[in-house]
Amino acid sequence: MASPRRGEGVRWTFSTAICVLLAVSALGDVRQFSEFYFANEPQDMTVERDVPTMFNCMAIGDPKPTIEWKKDGTFLNLFGEMRRSILNNGSLRFSNIIHNKNEKPDEGLYQCVASVDSLGTIVSRMARLQVASLSRFEREPQATSVHMEENLRLECRIQGSPKPDIRWLKDGQDIEHDLFEGITILPSGALEIAYVQFTDAGRYKCVAVNAARERESAEVEVSVLPALEQVKEPELIVLPEDMTVLEGETVVLECVVNAMPEADVIWSFGGQDIDTGSGSRHSILGVSNLRIENARESDSGMYRCTGENDHGSVTASAQLIVNVPPKFMTTPSNTYAHERSDIEFECDVYAKPAPQISWIKNGDTVIPSDYFQIQNGQNLRILGLVRSDEGMYQCVATNEYGSIQSSAQLIIVDPDVPLPTMHYSLTTPTPTAAAETPTPHPVPSGPRDVVAVTVSTRFVALSWRMPAETHGEIVACSVYFKQEGSNRERVVNTTRYNLEEVDVRDLQPSTSYVFRVVAYNANGPGESSDPIYVQTQPEVHVPGPATSLQAESVSPVAITVSWQPPTQRNGVILNYKLYYVEMAAGPLNEGSVDVSGLSHTLNGLKKYTEYSFRVVAYNQHGPGMSTEEVIVRTLSDIPSQPPTNATLEPQSSTSILVKWNPPPRDSHNGIISSYKIRYKKSGARRGRVVETGGNMRQYLLNGLEKGSQYSIRISAQTVNGSGPPTEWHVAETPENDLDESKVPQQPSSLHVRPLTHSIVVSWTPPLDTNIMIRGYIIGYGKGFPDEYRVVVDGKTRYFTIENLEAASLYVIKVRAYNQLGEGIPIYENTYTRPKTTPEPTTPMMPPVGVKAEVKSPQAAKVTWADTTLTRNRITDNRYYTVRWMSLFPESKYFYANATSLEYIVTDLKPYTRYEFAVKVTKGRQESDYSMTVTNRTYEDKPKSPPRDLTVVGIEGNPGGVNLNWQPPAKSNGPITGYIIFYTTDPLLNDADWVFDPIMEGDKLTYTVKQLTPNTKYYFKIQARNSMGISPISPIMEYQTPPGGNSYNPKEVGKGEESNSGGAGRSTNSPSNQSSGGFTLTDTMLWIIIACVVTVTVTIIFIIVTFILCRRRNGDNNKNKNKKRGQYKGRDNGKRKGPHKDVKPPDLWIHHEQMELKSMDKSSPQPGEMTNTPIPRNSAEMKPVDQQPMDGPQMDRRRNSFVGTDEDDLDYSSIPPVRRPPFKPKPIMIPVDHQPPPPRDPIATSVTLNHPDQRPVSPSRPLYPRTQYSANIPRSVSVEPSPMNDERSYTPSSEARSLGARPAHPLKSFSVPYNLSHNFITSHCLANLILKLQILMT
Repeated sequence: MASPRRGEGVRWTFSTAICVLLAVSALGDVRQFSEFYFANEPQDMTVERDVPTMFNCMAIGDPKPTIEWKKDGTFLNLFGEMRRSILNNGSLRFSNIIHNKNEKPDEGLYQCVASVDSLGTIVSRMARLQVASLSRFEREPQATSVHMEENLRLECRIQGSPKPDIRWLKDGQDIEHDLFEGITILPSGALEIAYVQFTDAGRYKCVAVNAARERESAEVEVSVLPALEQVKEPELIVLPEDMTVLEGETVVLECVVNAMPEADVIWSFGGQDIDTGSGSRHSILGVSNLRIENARESDSGMYRCTGENDHGSVTASAQLIVNVPPKFMTTPSNTYAHERSDIEFECDVYAKPAPQISWIKNGDTVIPSDYFQIQNGQNLRILGLVRSDEGMYQCVATNEYGSIQSSAQLIIVDPDVPLPTMHYSLTTPTPTAAAETPTPHPVPSGPRDVVAVTVSTRFVALSWRMPAETHGEIVACSVYFKQEGSNRERVVNTTRYNLEEVDVRDLQPSTSYVFRVVAYNANGPGESSDPIYVQTQPEVHVPGPATSLQAESVSPVAITVSWQPPTQRNGVILNYKLYYVEMAAGPLNEGSVDVSGLSHTLNGLKKYTEYSFRVVAYNQHGPGMSTEEVIVRTLSDIPSQPPTNATLEPQSSTSILVKWNPPPRDSHNGIISSYKIRYKKSGARRGRVVETGGNMRQYLLNGLEKGSQYSIRISAQTVNGSGPPTEWHVAETPENDLDESKVPQQPSSLHVRPLTHSIVVSWTPPLDTNIMIRGYIIGYGKGFPDEYRVVVDGKTRYFTIENLEAASLYVIKVRAYNQLGEGIPIYENTYTRPKTTPEPTTPMMPPVGVKAEVKSPQAAKVTWADTTLTRNRITDNRYYTVRWMSLFPESKYFYANATSLEYIVTDLKPYTRYEFAVKVTKGRQESDYSMTVTNRTYEDKPKSPPRDLTVVGIEGNPGGVNLNWQPPAKSNGPITGYIIFYTTDPLLNDADWVFDPIMEGDKLTYTVKQLTPNTKYYFKIQARNSMGISPISPIMEYQTPPGGNSYNPKEVGKGEESNSGGAGRSTNSPSNQSSGGFTLTDTMLWIIIACVVTVTVTIIFIIVTFILCRRRNGDNNKNKNKKRGQYKGRDNGKRKGPHKDVKPPDLWIHHEQMELKSMDKSSPQPGEMTNTPIPRNSAEMKPVDQQPMDGPQMDRRRNSFVGTDEDDLDYSSIPPVRRPPFKPKPIMIPVDHQPPPPRDPIATSVTLNHPDQRPVSPSRPLYPRTQYSANIPRSVSVEPSPMNDERSYTPSSEARSLGARPAHPLKSFSVPYNLSHNFITSHCLANLILKLQILMT
């Protein structure tokens, strides 16, 4: 009985056979691909004029193709033309070529176009027709002199098409260079003669010939001098030049060296010497020129020519570029597809330089659109196929070295016909659903509730419910969509894992689309859902991406980036932003620069470093779409640092081993191509140079002298040259070589230190040091040695054996060796340590009470408490880890260990908020980090100047400029203001510049006005914060445009308004300094106004005071009028009024003429003193006629007199209402112009500090000058003396003439007691004027 499984297999085989028969029968309805291609395409030609020529072209097709020709992209109309015609095989024939100065109708690019009605059209590659020409000489031979045995070279360079043949003539005869050894005519046309002899002297010229014409150079004289006898260092007479050739060509790099003795010329590439022996593509042509046959792309690079002899060396380099014409790596294939599907023609082309790839459909160039897209610059993708897309498609690749094309056919089959090839479309549903022939089996109904979940500018997310009738499992769903009104429908398929939703991408903004969904089961596609209409969102009108972005290295530190404007500008492009980043640094370090043009050169880049660039365009709506990144590397340069770790090891009496490491990686500045080792014997003036490969790390110098000291240094080289060398290292070769006729002895000791998975082995060398040791061999294994072997050099004394098994016995053997063999070994056994299971670690409690106390702008003290300690004492080996970071995005943590409960964190940034945390570690235990605490460091003065200072003129105002800037990069705190400096002389000190302070820290623009037109000004700026000022920015210069007078009074108000941020402007304006005449500045104007106001107020004050003083003395004047008769007699009747002839006394006291005499009353004790205050006004002053004559004695000082308080004044005559509550002040009278006293001066010493001090002894008279300090007013205090004083005085004759007046002890005064109101008024004015003088001072 057959098994059920076998029955299922039979049924499956039968079903498969039926499907195959149905598919084969269906193929009869599908058109097959037809052969249609070019068997012969036109090639580039250079022809002579007035001769016939022909472009070949042959196309294969069924039926026979129709041939047409294009010239420069335009079809040729050859109807009725006799000179040009198309032959039966399709070739284009020219009966003659026309070419002259005025007419060149035949030169250009030609294409052959073949068409078959049922298939389409194909176009051949482009072929160039060029008429032969020969230019003038670029280089001609020059007369020269050369010594015997040297090399001679004569130039002859000319350009032509085709390349001209060069021949040389000597004294009018052709030079048969093939018959004479040492004479070479190079491909460049130069003549080269090696080892010149006297017979080589003569007259030389070159002749160039091609199909166009023949040209002769000028004839020059070559003279031969006797051979040099003295030494001559190598000299390059011909340097290699950079060359660009095509792959497969032969190239010659020229390099000729003259020296005495003859120099050896060595060519190197990539740090390796070039093998020029037989069988190599490289050979030496002529004296020392390098010839490369059948050039390959791998030959591209830097070639170095080195010439050296015993007296020196010279080096020159040249770059060879081998370009490659386009060649196909992948060609497009014939393709079947259904309508509404998406397909992609592949076309992979390689060329150098990169080719331009275009696609052609039926002879017409495909223009990229929403449905025809060029993928990755090569493949052609067609979306939503329609029947009209059928035809021939061609991929055409072109660069300056050639053009190629390849074609493929697209056939659209009916939807119910399976695809007969494996070229399925990109979006056709799975073959099980789409390839089978429809059957009467039921298919799904239409999906339900199709809705647009998300609608964006360029994509729509759709979702739906499964059909109500599935008739089996739904295996796929297809979403068909098209623009409303279009017949080109596209399809997007879902997967089995996500059948009920799909994202439709690559849509257009503000466009209406129609969507429908079809479900598939095992029987095929079902019914379509109801269509839905969706309008995509409008896109912000920002620019599209810039086009044609290119970056080119122009130097080792600079790259020039250029681009073209976006195709979709959506307005005026305001500027571009160029983003750049070092590839090794990552995208977080991306920088940017604003550019107004279409190119920018970035300077200050790292040498030989890859950078990525992209560009974003800006319009009035903001930034647009970014371009794709372009990556370019800066040019290489010589290494900036020498090799490291250079060591010298004498290997024998005649050799030294030199070892080194490469320079630091960031100083390579390119690929290290070689190392140059220069060495010389101590005391020698010249040395020798050897070069090694760039991958070498040691070199053995041989042929040295025994027992000699050598100085050696090493430098690294790139293709650009040699970098800095190391310091001179000195080594000495031994007098005799070590003995290598016997093997080394046993190492004197061997020590091992086992670990769990490794053993550290150390040893000492053999005791006999006269035997050469080249190195040591370490053998080891489990139970027996030499299971594994390790070889180290002779200087090594220890080695670690890794990857061992734990708790295992290992036998270790060490022996030395030399060229004769291995020496006697030494053995040691040891066990590796067993594995240990680490104890489970229990987490510790984190520190608590973390505090961060800021100490300075760069330091903070972090303290904490540890709850696991006893009395906060650390008695174990625990330590604490302090972690901190700034609260800036992308900040990194920093760590430090501490063994106490505090730590001072340094090297912080000023005015930056940091967070701090602490954890504790004890052995293998550690805690989590504590809770973080934050604090901000103190401010510091700015460390960098304001940035990007720009000076922009003001339109219509030649005397004004606008300054713009950016804050300092390192402000170290809030900026509180700026200081603008400007001048016309930049050599002045900063203090001599004009400066305008700005008090607003957020202000980044400032207007300077009143400048002189047509004058060069220099500007700089300084920022300040609460801690200080920043460095001064670089100086910016600006030339004001020509114009009228720079000072416009109407502009002053505006200028002040614009300068409201500042506190004022210096008056030393450079505009004023540079003006031809005097300009009244606003500051000078204010000073003048202030002076006028001050003088006016002072005069008014004096007048008012004068009037008040006169009024206050009015009452006294009335009383005094009664007694003026006594003064009349004295005045001899000259006074006609009460005051007319009274002369005011002089207000100034001559202290040198004043004499004071102390008069004591009978009652007071000697030394008693009383201070008498000065009356505050004239009303408090008692008139003379009311005062008793027995008043107190007059003191010499204003505030001191001798007498008691009770006897000072008699108040009986003063009415009670007018009686002052205190003793009247002494009267201040002037004493100038008084006659000298009739007696010797008598003065009593009176203290000035305290009334209780004892007076100075009267035995030694003190003159008034010695008793007045500088702050005592220039006046004298006078008190009336009482008549009943015990002491009597003899009145002078002047006093007696007054009749009723007694004598006064002040003999030098002649002013009566009765003071008039004129005197009092004058006294007030004098005091007022004195105060004004003090104020003015």
